[in-house]
Amino acid sequence: MPAGARGNTWIAESCKTAFANPPEPFISLANNAGFSEIIRFAQKTFDPRQFCTNLLVAGAERWGERDWIDKLTDWWAATNVEPNARKCDLNIPQVLDWGFGHLKCGIYGRIVSAGLIEVRDKFALLP
Repeated sequence: MPAGARGNTWIAESCKTAFANPPEPFISLANNAGFSEIIRFAQKTFDPRQFCTNLLVAGAERWGERDWIDKLTDWWAATNVEPNARKCDLNIPQVLDWGFGHLKCGIYGRIVSAGLIEVRDKFALLP
């Protein structure tokens, strides 16, 4: 850290884990019903922002995104950090693995045309 730097730099913990973005320019979509299942199994609420997903989808069946396409998102240690408190108090990848036998929660998508997305908009999968 440069001399005199103060304020925003903060390391919660270092455990030789890399936090990386997908290799291609994707957007991520997560299913609200999957989040509800995680909360049910963990018996603890969490902030959906921990997943850093671009779009949160409501109205789909739990884990329904597994049938949408074959490019599912894996989640890693970065999801453990609660954004406001900046603390790790729930191991989400472990909950996914122990509770559901996978680390998949959401999908990657790509933007095919420009436009505005608003709350409650419907979306469709392209063939």
